[in-house]
Amino acid sequence: MTRIILIGLGVLSTGTAVYIWAATQHWYDNVPGVAATGPLNLHFAKDVALAYLASGGALIWAAVKSERSVGFSVRCGSIVAYPSTWLRRQICSAFAARRRRKMFGAE
Repeated sequence: MTRIILIGLGVLSTGTAVYIWAATQHWYDNVPGVAATGPLNLHFAKDVALAYLASGGALIWAAVKSERSVGFSVRCGSIVAYPSTWLRRQICSAFAARRRRKMFGAE
């Protein structure tokens, strides 16, 4: 069962990498929240695609070689990184909004 899950997640991550790499503008325009991060930066988007590719490759490797620690490490890193990035953006945007209100006299 673990192998099936690892392969599934690996294929999903690899597919996401291919999508981001091949259709960067479509990915930017249609994935919720991506456009809110600022204007499209092709170099950064390609870096994100490569990160997904590395993650997918590591997960598939873990499934094939029965190295559960690799797959676990890759997914745990993602699980920690994404919420912390979201939280940081929420905090920064709240402070920025407060600062704008102070600057323009709305507060």
